[in-house]
Amino acid sequence: MQLPAVTVAGSSVLAIGGLDAADASVASIVRVATAPPVRARVIGTLPAALHDAAAATVNGASFLLGGGDAGAGLPQVLRILPSGRTRAAESLPAAAGGRILVLGGRDARGGVRDEVRLLEPRP
Repeated sequence: MQLPAVTVAGSSVLAIGGLDAADASVASIVRVATAPPVRARVIGTLPAALHDAAAATVNGASFLLGGGDAGAGLPQVLRILPSGRTRAAESLPAAAGGRILVLGGRDARGGVRDEVRLLEPRP
């Protein structure tokens, strides 16, 4: 896996999506334990394979923001549950009252966005 979205989630790290060795988008959600023994295991699968996403953990809740595949960008924010399942949280772009900062990216048609957004997804 290369270039996944990464966020610290408790005592582990989540690596979400990214590209495989053939540069194809992947849909895996991987939890990496940071305490010895360091281990990585797939805990879930995204609704669609993607890369170029961002991830953040806010108040103990982990989120995946945007990303895309070879065809187009995905204007979404997904909450990553501890079980590895996902739930839609927001759509991008979204203006809210502020815990996750979204800087630019691409829209669903592949156009470059030069906006700055501050998001506060609901737990």
